[in-house]
Amino acid sequence: MKRFRWQDIIVMFFSRMFFAVGAYALMAFLITVPAFNLWVYKQSGGAKHLEDASVVIEWMWSGESTGDLANEVKGGTFNDKELRHYGDVRSLIVALPFVGGIGIGVSLLMKIMYLRNREKVVRAMWFDWYYQIVISVLIVLGALSNFKAFFNMLHKIVFNPVFFEARSWLLPSGSYSLVLFSKEYWFVLTLVLFGGTLLLSGIICFGGGWMIKKVRRR
Repeated sequence: MKRFRWQDIIVMFFSRMFFAVGAYALMAFLITVPAFNLWVYKQSGGAKHLEDASVVIEWMWSGESTGDLANEVKGGTFNDKELRHYGDVRSLIVALPFVGGIGIGVSLLMKIMYLRNREKVVRAMWFDWYYQIVISVLIVLGALSNFKAFFNMLHKIVFNPVFFEARSWLLPSGSYSLVLFSKEYWFVLTLVLFGGTLLLSGIICFGGGWMIKKVRRR
């Protein structure tokens, strides 16, 4: 009978947390791709402000300044806090693929160094996906029960004062961004983020496991 070891739980827990953060970061990066983000915007019923929204969404992937962004919108005016926040969002987008790669890489490295057996590593990768399902379901249920609280908590975590100006994401009442990007847009984007992360995680876990097993046979 295999002896129970606390270190197994601790190592696998942190390995799966690194994987989860990495997968969410990669999917968050993918949904900011302008063509895809605009598709999501259209699905949320934002046709009325589509022109200005497309300016902001495409600006995120450009090298233009916030001054250029302020000059390009036609239906409203951005205040200074909005422009600073957009600058923070663009900095975050640049960091996301690095966070994703590091998270998934560290997760795999922990498994390889601790388990020291390819079959066990593959099984652990499969369980990463099941773990991701549980996390995503719990988060989506939380978002459905109180989306405003979920949205605020997510912003507090992502735009941490350690890296960004404190409460920079809290925009003044009447800000054009609050009209431009409605609650419906963020709700649809949230569902796409967590649903897409499950799909991406499945591809990484099962595709990566298959590759590891294939290399072993050679």
